[in-house]
Amino acid sequence: SKEILIVVIRPFSNNIISTETNDVCYNEKPAPLTGTTPEEGIKPYKYQWEVSFDNVTYNIIPGATAESYQPGELTTTTWFKRTVLAEEVCGKDLASNALKIHVDKPIAGNDILTASSVTCSGTQPLLLQGSEPAGETAGYTYQWLYSTKGPDKGFSPAPGVNTLPDYQPPVLYQTTWYKRVVNSGFCQQDTSSDIKVEVIPLPATPQSSNSTSTVVVCAGNTVTLGADVSQNEKAEWYDAPQGGQLLYTGTNFTTPKPLWSDATYYVQAVNTQGCSSTERETFKIHVVTPKAVASEDATIIEGKQIQLSAKGGETYSWSPAVGLSSSTSPRPMASPTQTTTYTVTATTPEGCSATDQVTITVIPRIIPANVITANNDGYNDRFIIKNIEYYPECYVEIYTRWGEKIFESHGYKEAWDGTKNGKPMPVSAYYYIIRLNNQEEPVSGSITIIK
Repeated sequence: SKEILIVVIRPFSNNIISTETNDVCYNEKPAPLTGTTPEEGIKPYKYQWEVSFDNVTYNIIPGATAESYQPGELTTTTWFKRTVLAEEVCGKDLASNALKIHVDKPIAGNDILTASSVTCSGTQPLLLQGSEPAGETAGYTYQWLYSTKGPDKGFSPAPGVNTLPDYQPPVLYQTTWYKRVVNSGFCQQDTSSDIKVEVIPLPATPQSSNSTSTVVVCAGNTVTLGADVSQNEKAEWYDAPQGGQLLYTGTNFTTPKPLWSDATYYVQAVNTQGCSSTERETFKIHVVTPKAVASEDATIIEGKQIQLSAKGGETYSWSPAVGLSSSTSPRPMASPTQTTTYTVTATTPEGCSATDQVTITVIPRIIPANVITANNDGYNDRFIIKNIEYYPECYVEIYTRWGEKIFESHGYKEAWDGTKNGKPMPVSAYYYIIRLNNQEEPVSGSITIIK
């Protein structure tokens, strides 16, 4: 018989596809897809490439029957397979592995949520908040940029921590623009629209419109302070150099209550945007508390004079002026004819005045009698000293012409009756010494006893 050749066809094997990179940018072509050369089966091999957008349902790519395949531009992540076709009766198609080509979709929704704003020079703006970007991939990176030259030029990395979704600007001294750059994957980048932080210059420190740096006021009075500010600015008055309580708004500030001690107030300028001057001008108030001090009350004998004195001022005025050597001297001589209370007004160099009083009590002069009848008729029987009762501390002594002391009395409560130790003194002239007090000179004279 003839020999019969039986050919055994083995199934295909080794159908693996790959590419140089599995990531591409949006709307770009990936590198060509290539595959291994299959083994076994009957040559030449026939191929069919398929495509899927969910790795579940695959569709044949018309005309894609070569060993390798060049996809077109991709706009979404795509999976590819290659099938080696078996045309033999007992052959079986061999599908390759699924090859995923990841497409980086464009970044969307990169917005700065914080609106453009206005801030004062030397202050820190609000936190700049950014939106959550949208796209196919996660894992965004951020870069905040700034420019002080305008919204479309001069941008560079912002100072400080600038790689977070949000950004805290530093203290600003000039108008600044900000943008946020978002990167995703290896080829996607998006730059947000800019926002502007407008920096308003601070007003100048107000200047005092008072004539001196320290305002002088008399105790118990109020005072009005004045500050000069620029047009469209207002003056705010405080009780502290920083912070403190706002007392008044306006260029002329009157202290809210009478002043009894030194005080200090502060004023700042504020513009229409609410920006205040860097410093506050200081207003010092010196309160003058005058004190007039007059001499002590005194007593004088009618017809005599005494020197008054006053201190505590630069000028003086005495009232009433009657009996004074001068009504404007700090040390006038006073010779009132009756008890008088003088009021002195002392005025300081600042024009502040105070008053004090001094009372001069005038007592009558003594009038000693010059004769004693000593006849017990009830008239002139004793040595009468008129007005001696005004001198309770007086000391009266009586002597004979030879200097013998025959009488003495402290206070003179009992008038001398012309006797010595109860015995009448002979008719004669006797001599008295009356010491009224420690200040006055003794009064002396003679008294004659007649029968």
